[in-house]
Amino acid sequence: MRFTIISEHQAISKNLLEAIKKLRIAEEVDIANCESAVDTIIGSQPAIVLVGLKDERSPTALRLVREIKEISFGKIIVVGPAVEAKALLMFLQEGIYEYIDEKEFDVAITNAVNRLNKEQPNGFHRATVTSVIGAGGGCGVSTVAVNLALSIRRNQNRMILMDLNLESGDLCSHLNVRSVHSVSDLCRSIARLDESMLEKSIGQHTSGLQLVAAPIGIDEVQHVTPRSLRRLLHVLETRFDSVLIDLGRVFRDQDIMVLQQSNHIILTLRPDISSLRNARRTLDYMDQLKVDLRKVKPVVNRYRTGAGVSLASIRDTLGMEIAQVIPEDVRRVNAAVNSGVPMLIKKPRATFSKRINELVSQSNLDTQTLAV
Repeated sequence: MRFTIISEHQAISKNLLEAIKKLRIAEEVDIANCESAVDTIIGSQPAIVLVGLKDERSPTALRLVREIKEISFGKIIVVGPAVEAKALLMFLQEGIYEYIDEKEFDVAITNAVNRLNKEQPNGFHRATVTSVIGAGGGCGVSTVAVNLALSIRRNQNRMILMDLNLESGDLCSHLNVRSVHSVSDLCRSIARLDESMLEKSIGQHTSGLQLVAAPIGIDEVQHVTPRSLRRLLHVLETRFDSVLIDLGRVFRDQDIMVLQQSNHIILTLRPDISSLRNARRTLDYMDQLKVDLRKVKPVVNRYRTGAGVSLASIRDTLGMEIAQVIPEDVRRVNAAVNSGVPMLIKKPRATFSKRINELVSQSNLDTQTLAV
């Protein structure tokens, strides 16, 4: 069971860490302050978040609990001084699992962990998040994303595709789907987003695949902030088994957050020097941002035997194995895009479609959920 300890006071964090180690109830423990709490939780998604308080009346504590609740799949346990009923009620209303008196921590946390193990014997579950990015233009990010989503959908009833190529995304055309609302509408309404509103806002494809469309107007992009998108992604992860995201090729703050939270990152590139150089730069940048590069799966798209950079050179430059090679099939792929009928449906026996299906199965993109 994984823990994350969060406190404004280093001494409190240290004391909680020592107590947890002594009790041997945690497999892994992360420590964060209030500023780094959200990023730490997004990256690790612990089973239990311990919020250590020095003063239970601190308004920072309630705000922190509220923000953690928006992005955490684990249980929130607050540890602090003994509180009056009114203060305890305020924390419970924010959705914490339990408030533990610091003087009774050892016994209370052991009991809480035992209860959780009975309630969730296999751990809690969240959707598998796959992001698709490109190393420059012409890499076929959207085409790959749409067909990957359709392939995953075959084994996942609850599958959703989200278009975060904010300025130029057009997955609605790829799928011939009409969507009344977009990701910007959902982000703008995130505070009051419920099941009914979400259902009405999502585009429906005939295959059963569901779609959150890109903003219709450029002026709407401003509503897709890192905070609102983080909350929206959390909502989708709790309601679907798989979430696939077309990120395009722009690295905004919200894109970085999505990459950090993704379980798989599909990096598409063309077999030419320019695209390969951009792919290497992209990997270096993600590494600087502490995105786990083990999640990255390079896909060489539009490959022609004997033309362009060799696959061996691509492997050497990237420093990792190529997850899949998709041959060039411009005529049929363009016809599929223009007709709004993706290759996986229009030409299921084409090599393009076979390679997409292989990528899904070999990389476990259709794994139902992650137990944590």
